[in-house]
Amino acid sequence: MSAPQPLRQDELPAAVQALADALADAPLTRRVLGRRGRAARVRSTARGLRVQLPLAHRHGSVWGVRAGGALAGVLVGARPFAHPFPPPPLPRRVALALIQGPGVSSRWAEIFDALLARRPQDAHWYLALLGVRPPAQGRGVGRALLGAWLAEVDAAAGVAWLETDEPRSLGLYRAAGFEVEEQIRLLEVPVWLMRRDARRG
Repeated sequence: MSAPQPLRQDELPAAVQALADALADAPLTRRVLGRRGRAARVRSTARGLRVQLPLAHRHGSVWGVRAGGALAGVLVGARPFAHPFPPPPLPRRVALALIQGPGVSSRWAEIFDALLARRPQDAHWYLALLGVRPPAQGRGVGRALLGAWLAEVDAAAGVAWLETDEPRSLGLYRAAGFEVEEQIRLLEVPVWLMRRDARRG
């Protein structure tokens, strides 16, 4: 396994595929996409990430870890007041909605708006996405990515915030110093809102 590194722009297509594979089985993804099979969930997630990830790379940070020469995990983060990232151009948003279907787009928008409304008002670093491909899970990939990102947060003595719909990730985040601020339900799926207070080193 390689050390976490910020990804170059030409690595974003591989990052899209890694994240789509990692997030296809997440509870909210399953809920939004309904009864679609896993392959269809991967395709739909990848379509959205192709639109969003270049903006995250431009306005935030995208980190990756490689295993066996391929991306095993990807983290997307943002400095204070950098998120939400600027929206994609309108033609791309319309094209994505037509491809995914209006129901899918509206459900993701509902989730995004609900989470944004509960974000802290004070300055905070934001962990937007952290995904590890299924074959690489349980090997420390997520911990390595999170640790590299939090090193930047701690160098700035910053507060960090995240949301997760994955119960299996709670232990990882708690071990890194995050605490649950609130548990909510979105589309009947439990979601944990977590905060990590400022520390240094």
